[in-house]
Amino acid sequence: MVTLFTDIDNTMIYSRRRVTDITNMYLVECYNNQPLSYMTRRSYNTLNKLISGSDIQIVPVTTRTGVQFDRIMFPVFKYELLCNGGVLRINGQLDMQWLKESQLYAVSALNILVDAYKLLHDLASGSDFVKNVDELFVFGKFEDSERVYDLVCNKFDLNLVNVFRQGKKVYILPKEFDKGFAINRFKQRFGVESSISAGDEVLDFSMADYTDVFLTSNKSCEKGNSKLLTDGVFSDGIFGYIRDTFECSLY
Repeated sequence: MVTLFTDIDNTMIYSRRRVTDITNMYLVECYNNQPLSYMTRRSYNTLNKLISGSDIQIVPVTTRTGVQFDRIMFPVFKYELLCNGGVLRINGQLDMQWLKESQLYAVSALNILVDAYKLLHDLASGSDFVKNVDELFVFGKFEDSERVYDLVCNKFDLNLVNVFRQGKKVYILPKEFDKGFAINRFKQRFGVESSISAGDEVLDFSMADYTDVFLTSNKSCEKGNSKLLTDGVFSDGIFGYIRDTFECSLY
């Protein structure tokens, strides 16, 4: 069996800000009763077909929390890696063994997370907001995210935490809350025969270190096993790659 570890936002689904024509799109997420995210109909139908089959296993790997992930009208995955790998759900249920391990990883960075939350809270104003996610990681959404990112990087020990900026969002996470590290944990626990990963942001690049191939739409990725997909919608390209590589009928 082949396992596809995939990022979600801007890899499988696309916010309404990025979608100019919804003719061939399927609404998969609403927030405050407003449309928020879409999938192409081809990708949505292919995803459902793969999940119901036995040849390709799909494992979402996302920075989204459980509440944020559950807003998406996805079919049920057997495994879900949430909170940038800090949380594992199996058939929708929180895996406590995984969570306890993650909490141990977070101990070394706990003081930084507390201080980071205070710093971000002090910097926030107007429409900005800050969240501490189950004492696992901290993130905030800022209009001036570049300045906030620089302040955080200069203040905290980057040997203990990872700091990422994704659009308006700034994340501070324990070093072990890394998508590549999460895939490695998953492989050690469950075993994986062959694997592909996919993602569009710097936050996703570490997945390449623990999978056979990394599919990306980001031209800045320099991983040796990365394959750049820039023709058409990225999610359709991912499933097209799977179809062509493994000679399976998906559509």
